[in-house]
Amino acid sequence: MLKLFNPTDEKIEWRNGAKFWELLRRYPQFKKDAESYVADPDVRLFSNDCNIAACCMKWMVKPRFQKLPRSRKWVVWDGPNLTRTEARSFKPLRMNQPWAETPEKFRKELASMTRYSLQNPTRQPVCFKLPPFGNIDESTEEWGFENKIRLNRINSENILIGIPRGSYTNAEVDQLMKRVKALYRRDQSILRNRPQSFLGSPKQWVAFLLVEQEKTVQGACSQWEQIYYNREYQVHLALERHKNKIRKLAKIITDWQSRVYPGVSRD
Repeated sequence: MLKLFNPTDEKIEWRNGAKFWELLRRYPQFKKDAESYVADPDVRLFSNDCNIAACCMKWMVKPRFQKLPRSRKWVVWDGPNLTRTEARSFKPLRMNQPWAETPEKFRKELASMTRYSLQNPTRQPVCFKLPPFGNIDESTEEWGFENKIRLNRINSENILIGIPRGSYTNAEVDQLMKRVKALYRRDQSILRNRPQSFLGSPKQWVAFLLVEQEKTVQGACSQWEQIYYNREYQVHLALERHKNKIRKLAKIITDWQSRVYPGVSRD
């Protein structure tokens, strides 16, 4: 019997988010970087192409609030986007929390970042301009602070690529779009058409989780017999029948970890 949470059992619109979290929280490199981030949240340890990992990291610290100079409103400057009331009872995300035990608001946020890739993307590109800041001296700290907050809000939901203004021919626009595509693929290389096997199929996850649960391939083989064949072979027979298959399937999940979190840039 599989006792650990299997992300492939999650409802389809949240399934990719569940897979990302279950992969990341088990990955030593992510755990190491997340621990450093929690210890010093002012240090940006993740690169722009790891926005999903960044989402997970920010939920591991309590939010910090700042009052806007002009409106006097309190806004989140660091950490998860919570209200001050929500923040009072908020407990930071922990590595040992299975997806089902994480805060619902975290699950919704991570799922919203990944669900559109289940089929062909349905989200449409947006065209926007930064809202005016009014009569504020751009050299002052006040203007810079509000500017950062607004940019952070836009950046959290979009990939920002600037195209210089100018009167371009169609051929020149085509060339610019090729460069935009190259930038997008570099920063979002994992966003592609995703079949059910993306981030691991149900059987791949079962094999991976059984090895983790039982601590040995031999124990995983015995459980595999019970789950998929509803029978209990002698231990040595189950091992001979399934050891190569389980090792192969479990390795696929392990390989996904380094693909979704290749590490951070510290340049």
